[in-house]
Amino acid sequence: MKSQENDKEGWAIDVAAASKYPTNAVEEFGSSSDPFEKWLLANVLLSRKDENAAAKYYAEAAASGKYPKGYKFAADIYLKQKRYGDVEAMLGKIAGAGGSDAQWAQYTKFALARHRWEEGGSKDKALEDQWTKSGQDYLNKNPQGDHAGEIRLAMAEQLQRNNNFIEAAKLYGEVKGNPEFTFTAKFKSAECYYKALLAAGTEKDAKGAKPKTPSVDTAALKKSAVDNLNEAIKMAPDAEKSSPGAAKKTIHEIRGQAIFMLAALLEEDPAKVDYPRVASLLEGYEAQYPNMSEKFHDVAEWRITALDHLGRYDEVNRDVASLVERNKGNTAQSDFIKGLGIDFWKAAQEAKSNNDKKSYLANAKLTATTYSYFADLAAAGKIPVKNLTGTLSIYAQALQATGQNEKADTIFQQVVKADPASPDANAGLARIAQAKKNWKDAITDWTAVENTAAESDNLWYEAKYNIAQVYVEQGNVPGACSKLAQTRAEHPTLGSKEMAKQWDALQKKLCLDHKK
Repeated sequence: MKSQENDKEGWAIDVAAASKYPTNAVEEFGSSSDPFEKWLLANVLLSRKDENAAAKYYAEAAASGKYPKGYKFAADIYLKQKRYGDVEAMLGKIAGAGGSDAQWAQYTKFALARHRWEEGGSKDKALEDQWTKSGQDYLNKNPQGDHAGEIRLAMAEQLQRNNNFIEAAKLYGEVKGNPEFTFTAKFKSAECYYKALLAAGTEKDAKGAKPKTPSVDTAALKKSAVDNLNEAIKMAPDAEKSSPGAAKKTIHEIRGQAIFMLAALLEEDPAKVDYPRVASLLEGYEAQYPNMSEKFHDVAEWRITALDHLGRYDEVNRDVASLVERNKGNTAQSDFIKGLGIDFWKAAQEAKSNNDKKSYLANAKLTATTYSYFADLAAAGKIPVKNLTGTLSIYAQALQATGQNEKADTIFQQVVKADPASPDANAGLARIAQAKKNWKDAITDWTAVENTAAESDNLWYEAKYNIAQVYVEQGNVPGACSKLAQTRAEHPTLGSKEMAKQWDALQKKLCLDHKK
């Protein structure tokens, strides 16, 4: 038998024979001091499915130093039987003996303790300390070992759970090797810097006051977070490609989280937003990362704002129209959509002040697209028009700005019916009537604005100015001059520089030059 020990086929025949013929194999071989007989006996008992006895003799054969693999075979049997103490003993012997299996034993000690800890709900402190110590022992002896990345990842996660974000981020940064572990570590490193940044923003002293000088360099934290997120996003496709099925999905979803976090950081300072980067990051986000649905409001707003700033108006209008269509009839989204519309209308007014016609018309169109959502709600009776007079007035003004006068007139009429004293709606109707040279209705509507708008409102001055213009069209130049002069005498500032400039030009043309 000894002569066949290293012959795979011959050894199998010998073990089969020894298993079949001895009536009592333990009695025949077990009392021998010969390591070979113990090794043979262990194999015979295993073939007879007597695993407990096989493990005992594997361990005894290994103890001789001649059959070190015996400890591993014994450990496998004990692990199957969940005899963890015996497994630990075998692993300790393997690790202590050195050799090719030492690293495996050190890793298995870590993995076993961690598995038991997770199996018990991650609550057993003794097991947590055990796997932490085993992991550190492995790293001390095998800093670049096959399992070093996995162990560093687990230990960094432990630091993160305990809110030791900076230490965790640094340890995550040391993870190398396996693409899946490396990608995950890069993302988690960024996540830790991000959370440390949030914690620094809410930091308070013992008395509950925010310290004048932060204890951490927030600019450095933000840079570290952004750098790591950029790297994680870049690494994700390769990591996803090389990972098995379930891991692919996880990596894809983590990439979605990384993109959202990076966009959130880029959006922190409105004056310094990198709009091209934000637009690029968030293109097609909702379709690619449905698991992030609770963040879609922020994503849509950031992307739309970025595209608007970049002047990519067709893309903005496409996104807004899609958003309105998806939420048609859903009143739960009204605050979000109203906020978008207000932003577009403010951008339109700013562009108008700057004499930027292209931007003005584009943002007016976007306002109309956005606020069509509220017109639909009103038409369906889900929100009464009287509760939407301000919003619908802006909608109608946006329609008017984009040349949709008939539609604007219909909306203004609805608003005035619900609120006869609405200055915005009456002004809208007055402008339409004036454009149609319907002087009687124009005077009526502008007078309604004059009687209802506050004197601090530019509409009040616009109403008086336009009444004067209509008087001229009706041939009543003295009435127009009287209106202009009386208003200037009572309100010399005329509301705004822009209005004062228009007022001066009209008054000079009609009244002062005319007198000469």
